[in-house]
Amino acid sequence: MSRFKGALRKCFKKQGKVVVFFERNYKSQHLQLQCVPLPKECIVSAKSVFMDAAETGQLEMTEVPDHAELTQMAEPGTPFFYVEMPHPTEEKGKTRYHYYDFYYIFYL
Repeated sequence: MSRFKGALRKCFKKQGKVVVFFERNYKSQHLQLQCVPLPKECIVSAKSVFMDAAETGQLEMTEVPDHAELTQMAEPGTPFFYVEMPHPTEEKGKTRYHYYDFYYIFYL
């Protein structure tokens, strides 16, 4: 899956875009990974859009700690919503995009 996501990032980078991935597991065993390309200038506000939507739905998003995997955060069968998005940083006068993730686990 990581190679597939890397290929999508590379493809959209050529178009001047970055990619947000999200996945949900709710009342279903069928997992879906969604890929949303965005213009680079939109990514600065993307996290706040997710956070505002979660707040509206009375949900709390939590960032996944460094070097942790979603499988360590949620027991099998636990409903969740997971987002992976780039975070722009300046390095040597160029903007680089490092991916980080945050998630919400629905406790029912």
